[in-house]
Amino acid sequence: ESDPIDIPTQILLLFAGRIHHINSVIIPALKEGKVVISDRFIDSSLVYQGLMYGHSDFIKKLISLTEIQYLQVRPDYTVFYDIDYATMLERMNKRGEYNSLDEKYARLKERPLDCFKQHFYELQSSKTYGNRIKIVDANAAIPTVTNATIEICKEMMFGGLASDRQ
Repeated sequence: ESDPIDIPTQILLLFAGRIHHINSVIIPALKEGKVVISDRFIDSSLVYQGLMYGHSDFIKKLISLTEIQYLQVRPDYTVFYDIDYATMLERMNKRGEYNSLDEKYARLKERPLDCFKQHFYELQSSKTYGNRIKIVDANAAIPTVTNATIEICKEMMFGGLASDRQ
């Protein structure tokens, strides 16, 4: 029987994979002038691996190691989809199949959502991160959420909301 991998080792492996992805995919794309959209990045790592599982001090120490290339690449914007637990479960059930992350969220009930919400609202209200954190009410109908996301992308790419430019 093998020993389970301890949490700090898991976090270091996660960061190692992200460092590799940044160096091999993200940085070359940015150098070519491309826009890079990532499903998860440092903010979600801090919340999910850090706050939710009680390892935020370890994650913050990693973040403070500026000599690591990964930690020098920061998102220009972070979009957080604020959704309540019941709506999340309803949408997961409509999809028909749960993936491993869906199953984990369903088992943990409201806790991950509460952690994410608290963290992103705190970041949004901070002087350091506030301008880059965009929050979408994901309880709205899917087309409304989609349109809000498109508007945020336009704002990010072109400066100012599209409706402001008309």
